[in-house]
Amino acid sequence: MGIASAQKKDSLTKLVKRDTFWRKAYQTGLNINQGSFSNNWKGGGVNSYAIAAFFKGRSYYEKGKHTWDNNIDLEYGQVNTTGIGNRKGNDRIFLDSKYGYGLSKTFAVFGSLNFLSQFASGYQYSTNAVGATISQKQSSFFAPGYFTESLGFDYKPNSWFDVRWGIATLRQTIVTDTSLHTVVSGNYGVAIGKTVRNQVGSDIVATLNKNLAKNLNVKAIFSLFTDYAQPGVMVPRLDVAFTSSIMKYVNVNFGGTLFYDQTQDLKIQGSEALSIGVVYSFSQFKKK
Repeated sequence: MGIASAQKKDSLTKLVKRDTFWRKAYQTGLNINQGSFSNNWKGGGVNSYAIAAFFKGRSYYEKGKHTWDNNIDLEYGQVNTTGIGNRKGNDRIFLDSKYGYGLSKTFAVFGSLNFLSQFASGYQYSTNAVGATISQKQSSFFAPGYFTESLGFDYKPNSWFDVRWGIATLRQTIVTDTSLHTVVSGNYGVAIGKTVRNQVGSDIVATLNKNLAKNLNVKAIFSLFTDYAQPGVMVPRLDVAFTSSIMKYVNVNFGGTLFYDQTQDLKIQGSEALSIGVVYSFSQFKKK
């Protein structure tokens, strides 16, 4: 009787461990780029090096009709060029948490919260009449920072594509440095002398995360915020990243960002980066 009871308890313990509702994944790495030239190099060039660190993580809970998806994306880098010195490269803080309740196999209602900002100050560089470099700070941590809370519907037809429409979205733009309006004419949409701008609108976020080949992955996120008080004023943003594994712990990454926000600039802003580096990853998710 005691042996049967012990066996039953052991079976239940194994069942609980096997039926966990959490899955986790993370990726962390260091990218380094370097170039140098001899003093008599006729091809032209400037000695430089760049270093960037990143951490990406995800934890996902699913039980019945309930899901809870949490993502973190942290990046920071520096570039050093002879004659110029250190300049900031990559800089990103992104956190996203979404709860969903399934209505069918592909549709759900959701509530989400996300945050976007940067670690360090960003500067605008120019030269004066005598050729000296002048730097003016135009951004920093929480200047700007964006909080977005949203309620709406989520459509997920397969494991690698997801689009959510937040029909009731609150967006807070935070600028803690009240001197930035002297450099950024729109002051990121925040009234001069204030630190917060509140907006009510709708938000569309489409995410694609798919393996194009055995060692090639593409991840793209498109977002579009529309202010109900100004329906003609939209803030679109597209982030795309290609990652290729050439060795177990070596990846090649190419990515870029395009976005438009008239509170920052009247033209589209863009960035791109190509890098190679060491990476360590762990995942409890199946490859898509």
